[in-house]
Amino acid sequence: LHDWDGNNVPDACEGLVAYNTTQGTGYSWIDDAIHDSNDNDIIWVTADHINSNVDVDYYGKAIDIDVRVGSIDGTSFYMHSGASLNVNPESHLNDLRSGTSGTATVSAEEHLHVDGLTTVYRESALEIHSGSHAHLHDVSLRMSSELGTSGDLAGDGSWTCAEGSTIYANELTVDGTLTGTVDLYGDLENRGIVRATDDLLVSNDVLNENLIEIHRGVMYVLGDLINNGTILGEVDGGPGIRGGDEPSPGDGMKVVGNYTAGENASILMPHLNWKISVGGNFDVAINDSAMFVMNEATLKLNGHDGEQFVEVMSGDYGPTEDALNPAFGCTYPIGSLNIATGSHVVLIDNRENDCDTAFAEVIYTENLHVSPGATLDTSGYIIYASEVDNQGTIIGEDDIIIINPPVPGDANGDGMVGILDVLVVIADWGPCDGCSGDQNGDGQASILDILLIIANWS
Repeated sequence: LHDWDGNNVPDACEGLVAYNTTQGTGYSWIDDAIHDSNDNDIIWVTADHINSNVDVDYYGKAIDIDVRVGSIDGTSFYMHSGASLNVNPESHLNDLRSGTSGTATVSAEEHLHVDGLTTVYRESALEIHSGSHAHLHDVSLRMSSELGTSGDLAGDGSWTCAEGSTIYANELTVDGTLTGTVDLYGDLENRGIVRATDDLLVSNDVLNENLIEIHRGVMYVLGDLINNGTILGEVDGGPGIRGGDEPSPGDGMKVVGNYTAGENASILMPHLNWKISVGGNFDVAINDSAMFVMNEATLKLNGHDGEQFVEVMSGDYGPTEDALNPAFGCTYPIGSLNIATGSHVVLIDNRENDCDTAFAEVIYTENLHVSPGATLDTSGYIIYASEVDNQGTIIGEDDIIIINPPVPGDANGDGMVGILDVLVVIADWGPCDGCSGDQNGDGQASILDILLIIANWS
């Protein structure tokens, strides 16, 4: 006789492999036990019998299947809303499917492994309770689905996440690929590839050891981000994932906490629409300028909790436009450096980024914008900028040096003031809005502009 629950009282006769504890009925085949069950019934079944089946279908029943006397090795389970599955330690399931609505639950005392495909259907949920961690190989999260666990989650296969999907875990470790758009409530450790095809949110910290590709949208990190691998703003020429579209303005990353990059890391955002927003310190130890491509993108410093420390990275080659090109070498140019309202940014130099040049490190940027209510403290470090828009406070304004400042009277932009500039004024003669001939900015090209040219003749 089988003593299913170990209480020294036999529960079913030998040869019966499944037992409905709610009805007190034994079965020689799990399908019969499921067909005869009612919602909320509890069925005990031996692991050997389960392993002799290719799959176990709940047939739309909200029942609890409790696998006893051994561990599962290779069977698939097709669950239903309100259904549950309890397995012994070190069980290996094949495919696992949630119901088409509601919540299904899988529990294991220690580790749970799903070696095939875990599918969570649209607007349904799958909860996994394990004493240690759950390892899922391939995962498909359909629209508005939820996958949750009371412990850690890990995956080394292909995970696809559709719009509105959500993952709950202490930590999700990606050793394969995760593609799509998803809200993750927990930490993320990426040792494989994460591809964001739309907004992707991580509620805690991110550790990137390999590759994060952002194809569109914003990757939100509500904690700290440590990047020891590559973060790439992918510009897909099409057909591809984006179909040839450029990133939309503001696509990129928003890190609420600190952004830390190791010396072998890469930040590659090769488009003017990409933006990285950082609320904490910007601590970058990258020492190869080819691995920092932000010369068109925006770095927004958006701290609101005391001083925000930002690493200066570039070698000092003076106010030259050449240094704004990442191919120049030993400079790390930034398209736009934006100090947001309420931020107090302090420049520091704690890393060796600049090819060991003899001079102190600096910042090169096309555009420096200090918003109203923002403070930038240069701490004696130089910022070379083509354009400066200061609507806030700069402590150390003398450290802001304009690259190729405009020459008064140089109407044609050749760096010289002469007869060619007089000809530009004559060509634009009369009222004009923003024309080259209007050198004094009064809205018209006139004799006053010619007098200004003569005064600055060179």
